[in-house]
Formats: sequence, C-alpha cells, structure tokens
Amino acid sequence: MRLYIANPTVQKQTVCYRVDFDKDGNFKDPRDRQFQPARQQTIEPGLQSQLGGDMNKAQIDDIIEQLKPYGLIHAKDVSHAPTSKVPYIYSIDAYVPADVMRRIQFHNSAVMEEAGRQRRAAAAIGSNDVVQRAVQNKFIEMGIPAQPADSTTVTFEQLDQSEAGEKRIEEGFEVVPEGQRGPRSGKLASTKPKRK
Repeated sequence: MRLYIANPTVQKQTVCYRVDFDKDGNFKDPRDRQFQPARQQTIEPGLQSQLGGDMNKAQIDDIIEQLKPYGLIHAKDVSHAPTSKVPYIYSIDAYVPADVMRRIQFHNSAVMEEAGRQRRAAAAIGSNDVVQRAVQNKFIEMGIPAQPADSTTVTFEQLDQSEAGEKRIEEGFEVVPEGQRGPRSGKLASTKPKRK
C-alpha cells in the first residue's frame, strides 16, 4: 500500500512521522522505538509526495492518526473540511486529485483572508485605545478640560504587492464606544472592506 500526502498550502511543509509497526504489521518493541528518530519528508507547496515507500495497513493507519491532530484530512472528506487551514490531504494507493487540491487551496486562502481581516480589526481597536489615552494625557498636560473624541477611524492600506500576487488591501474600521450604535454595539462598530 502507498500513502500520498498533498500540500495545499503556499509554503513548504515538512511532514514528521514515526513508523511504529514492522513490515509484518506487528507493533515494534517499545525499547526499539524509544531510540528510533522520527522520519521527515518535505513537500513543496501545491505538490504531493508518496510518504515512506510501500507500507502495510497498520503502518499507514498509524501515520494517519499521528498527523490528524495537525490538520490532515482524507481526500474524500474535502466537503467536510474544518473551518481552519488544512495543511495536509492524504490518499491511499492513488494520488490526491487536482480538483481536491484546488478546493482546499481556495478554502485555505479564504481562511487566511478572514484571519487577516480579524487581525486588522483587532489592530484598529488596539490603536484606538492607544490614541485615546495619548490624546487624553496630552489634554491633561496642557490643561484642556475637553475629552478626546469618542470615535476613531483607522485605515489599513497595503503599499506593496506581495510576492504571492494577492489583491491589494484597502480597509477601514470605525471604532466607537460600546452602546453608541444600535444593533451593532460594541467596540468595532462597522467594517467596510475594499479590495482593488
């Protein structure tokens, strides 16, 4: 049997695994396994590789169980992909189909874009708090009784195109105190993403 692992990410992945079963499918003596180093195999972005050569079912099942906590999914389970990034896809005795790779690459891209949007929103909230404190301290220093403005608009603009060729980011966030905006009350009142 052969185990194929595909890398649907945009970075090189090093797959680390142990072979805890011998060629006959018997569990190796724990004393022998204790000193056996983990095996590694590097898979380039968008490619796949046969892991370890010909193996038996026990070896393949064990490797799959080792890699599942790190995001490994079966090629047949793509429609049930988790909401997080998928770093590995596997298939037994057949290559991972190209359409499966494309679907997971699109999924990973969407997950990373949303994570970036959330980080930018958190940065807007954080920078608003810093600005508000700095302005308030400056007012106190200068003896000005007025309080700083309650809302701040924070914008993010990507100045250079990335090497990966993603769309340019221009996004703005308006940060207002909690309770000042009806149904969407909270620190981050509105987001208006713009993409070029």
